Amino acid sequence: MPAEQLDDTRPRGDPRPPTHDSAPVMAPTPARQGKADNRVRYILGIGLVLVVIAFVAVYFGTPTPAP
Repeated sequence: MPAEQLDDTRPRGDPRPPTHDSAPVMAPTPARQGKADNRVRYILGIGLVLVVIAFVAVYFGTPTPAP
């Protein structure tokens, strides 16, 4: 992480962890760690459809109890 992106006011060599007021702050764009693409939506949609199909198969595949 480049030093110019950090806003850390602690003295150099301070072994204590940063507090809420002195934590490094980054701009929103560099702070994002993943790319924004539609693959996740496709995977979630396909998974949801497969779960619905599985529930329907179990519902209709289960024999009804005899009276």
